[in-house]
Formats: sequence, structure tokens, C-alpha cells
Amino acid sequence: MVNMESWIFTSLWFVLWCWTVNLSLNALGYATLRFAWLRTRDRALDGREAFFDHKRFLGDSTTWGGLILVAILGLIGMNIWPGRYLLLLSFSVYAGHALGSFIKRRLELPRGAYLPFVDHGDYLITAGAVACALGIVSGWSIVFWIFFTIATTPLVTSAAFYLHLRRAPL
Repeated sequence: MVNMESWIFTSLWFVLWCWTVNLSLNALGYATLRFAWLRTRDRALDGREAFFDHKRFLGDSTTWGGLILVAILGLIGMNIWPGRYLLLLSFSVYAGHALGSFIKRRLELPRGAYLPFVDHGDYLITAGAVACALGIVSGWSIVFWIFFTIATTPLVTSAAFYLHLRRAPL
């Protein structure tokens, strides 16, 4: 029998960590758009190289700065939460972001264009797959949090847009 209280706590901790890492990456992206000194120092992870289809591999939003930020957050997280898996989950969030960027480049969508399930869900899919494989959370909780995140994202991103923290409402 699963202890419901423990299951809910672990599920919440997982999704709050994923949201924290994702929001931190979004904050870095916002800062690079707003501050020229940061924009000139943060480089695209793909080195601006093209894939065999002659389209950018990942694009400008997947950067070395983001990778370093994720590593720092993961190392901090490892010292907060027992189990020591937050570094792996942090990189899984970043891998989801990179995978989403890769898919959007193949579809020729510009940076910031909205693609359902890929935007605002990609990082939970990859981190969720890792968390399920490690037995941290159940697949059902991952499915719930993916749909919850996608359903609430328009509210959160619209608020950020009206506060001038985003360039587009979605």
C-alpha cells in the first residue's frame, strides 16, 4: 500500500523543483534579452551550427549559461533534498528544453513561438521519464503535472507578459 501523504509530498517536491529550474532558465533568457552585457557573454550551446537539414540545431535559447545555471541549481538541490537526484533532474529539465528547441527548429518555428506540449511541457516529460525510471514518482503523477502545467501556463505567462517580463503572452 502506498503512503498517500508521502506520495503527494514527493510528487509536489518533484514538480516544484522542475518548475524552479525551468523558471530560472526563463529568467536567464529574459535577462539576456534585457541586458546587453549578459547577451554578449552567453553563447548558444549549438555554436550556431546547422543540422543536416541546414536549420539551426538548437537555436539561441539553449545556451552555455543555461547549462551552467542548471548545474549550479542541481548542486544546490543535492544539498537540500536527500536522495541526491536533483542534479540529474535539473539536467533532465535542461534536456527537455533542448529537445523542445530541436523540435521547434525542425518545424521552422522562431524563438518564442508557442508549440503545445513542447513549450511548457517538454521539460516535465524528460524529467518525468527520468524520475519514473528512478522510482521517484509514478507515471500517473507525471501525467497529472504535465496537464496541470500546460493548463495553467496561459495564466502565468499572460501575467508575466503584462508585467513586461515576457515578449509574448504565451
